[in-house]
Amino acid sequence: MKDDLRQQIQAKIADNKLADALDQFLNWATAHDDQDLQNTLYLMKGQFNRLKENERLNIIPLTDALREQSRITHALLSTLENVPRSDRGGAEAPGRARPSAPEADSETHTILFLASNPSKTAKLQLDKEFVQIFDSLQNTPDSFQLKAEWAVRPEQLQKAILTHKPHILHFSGHGEGDNGAAGSEGDRGIAIDRMIQEEGGIILQDLNGEPQRVSGKALGFMLQNLKRKVPLNMVLLNSCYSDDQAREIARHVPFVIGMDTAVKDAAAIHFAKGFYMGLVAEGDDVFDEEHIDFAFNTALTEVMLMEGDGFQIPRIWVQGEQRENPAG
Repeated sequence: MKDDLRQQIQAKIADNKLADALDQFLNWATAHDDQDLQNTLYLMKGQFNRLKENERLNIIPLTDALREQSRITHALLSTLENVPRSDRGGAEAPGRARPSAPEADSETHTILFLASNPSKTAKLQLDKEFVQIFDSLQNTPDSFQLKAEWAVRPEQLQKAILTHKPHILHFSGHGEGDNGAAGSEGDRGIAIDRMIQEEGGIILQDLNGEPQRVSGKALGFMLQNLKRKVPLNMVLLNSCYSDDQAREIARHVPFVIGMDTAVKDAAAIHFAKGFYMGLVAEGDDVFDEEHIDFAFNTALTEVMLMEGDGFQIPRIWVQGEQRENPAG
């Protein structure tokens, strides 16, 4: 990072403009494709936003709020200091190479969070969903590790999965139903190429940041092959109209969750939070059918409690068979 940019971020922190400093630092990390740094900053941003919301609602004492903001500020400054300087020794590198992820311990399950929100699509709170999942996993931090890839393109999918070797693949973003079916404002659904009559899919982005569909057939074939090298046990498609893709994937993966129709962004976030809350609960093996059923029902309950609607939308496949939504 060049010294002038570093000084700009430090000046914002000194002026108590922590939100602006986080945004500027995150934009730099995104431009340089530093996924690990992005994850760290998204978590800091989520913690800061939650702090400000608690302050607004007067549910945190002033001394505790100041202490928490000081902690976030210190963490941000430490993170900034650890970014290599580039003013000495030539031009700034476009991004740092990331080593392959180490093999996870046999007791540690890796969750790979794939996020995509292309330009010209409704803005989704994918960072909030990531933070909610992270928070849900904190009761058992040694049992799960959360990895993320942001602004995913189709050509990056296989490499990301082979690098991180996930047990759970979680896609967060937009989806499209058959024949271009899309949701309404606030949903996680879009329509592209409406004149093309074909199956729907998840929406990633191309090199220009434009929406690019990946069909359920392509996802199913990819995962069927990658399972020979990756311990994948579950896929969660947290996007609109993803039940057809989930059905295709369920031919090859033991547990799959998709959405039957359009799903509101807020409901999708609550579903993710509830699912991982249930998944980390003590009890059966993580990928025991009863345990997955408990996590799925916990997710539905969270949507019912927080949204009052939308709990009818999620669908789950177990060992290739679709199960009834018990709340629907």
